[in-house]
Amino acid sequence: MTNGANTSMAAEEIAQTLMWPILLDGIRALDRSGPTGETARRWIAAIDPEWSFSFDNVCEAVGINPDVLRAALLRKSRRGGRQAAVRAAIVWSRGHRGG
Repeated sequence: MTNGANTSMAAEEIAQTLMWPILLDGIRALDRSGPTGETARRWIAAIDPEWSFSFDNVCEAVGINPDVLRAALLRKSRRGGRQAAVRAAIVWSRGHRGG
């Protein structure tokens, strides 16, 4: 017999494991030129709660506030600034999960 809480927790952990590579690939693609970079920018900027793999849903699956991370990623900054902004957004989001 399976405990519903354990099943739910396992499903959440699986979702996190699967969503991290999607999020990281999108962030890496943002710095590429041409169609790949443009696709990444559109994915990050789009608000689409219905699509399982939307930026918002992927962020929420891994426990990151999508609005904070989106702002950090799309902010124009000098070289190296985006990585620092992303790290700060992830730390901030994890500290404010409930809110």
